[in-house]
Amino acid sequence: MKRSIKSYLVFTSRAYRLFLYLGVPLFCIGMELIMVILMKMRTSGIMSILCTLIFAEVVSDTWFLGGIQEKHAEKMDYLKTSARGMSVVKSALALDLMRRSVMTTGIFGVCCLLEAGLARRQISIRADLVMPLLAVFSLSTAAVLITRFFSYFYINVLAGYLVSAAAAVCCVLLSMGVVSVNTLIAIYAGLGTAAGILAVWVAMKKVEGGYYDK
Repeated sequence: MKRSIKSYLVFTSRAYRLFLYLGVPLFCIGMELIMVILMKMRTSGIMSILCTLIFAEVVSDTWFLGGIQEKHAEKMDYLKTSARGMSVVKSALALDLMRRSVMTTGIFGVCCLLEAGLARRQISIRADLVMPLLAVFSLSTAAVLITRFFSYFYINVLAGYLVSAAAAVCCVLLSMGVVSVNTLIAIYAGLGTAAGILAVWVAMKKVEGGYYDK
C-alpha cells in the first residue's frame, strides 16, 4: 500500500492535493452548514453537494491524469525510462478510484450527520448516502474516462457541467417520484463498475502503446 500511495503522489502536485483533499471537503461541508443553519432549510442539501463534488472531480482531473490517454501524452515520457512505469500508472489509477470513494463517503457522511443533528431531518441511508456516493463515483469516473483523451481544460469543465446537470436531473426525477432510489442505485452501480474497470484498462492500454509509439 505504501508503494501504491507513492505511485499515486507522483502524479499529484501540492496545489492539487490542497484543492481536492482540503478545499473541496471544506467547501461542501460549509455549504451544508449554510443551508441548514443560516437559510433554515429543512430539505436535503444532498443534491447541491453531489453536483459540486462531481464537477470538482472532473475538473481537477486536468491536473492529475489529464491527457494521459492521448496518443502522445507528455506524462508518459519519463515513465518510459523506468521498468516500473506500468505498475506506477496502474497503482495511481486504482488508488484514485479508491480515494474518490473514501472521500465522497466521508463528505456525505458528515453532511448526513449535520442534517440529522441540526435540521432534525430523518436520514435515509439509501437516498442520502448510498445513492449520492454511487452517483459521484460513477458519473465523475465516466466523465474522466472521456476527458483523459484530451489535455484541454475547457473539455473537463464542459464534461463537469454536463454530468453535474445529469445528476441534478436524476435528483429532480427522484423527488417527483418518476424514478425510485433503488433504480438509481442500480443504474449508478452498473455505470460505476463499468466506468471504473474501463478507466484503468483504457489508460493502461494507452500507456502500454506509448512504449511502442502506438
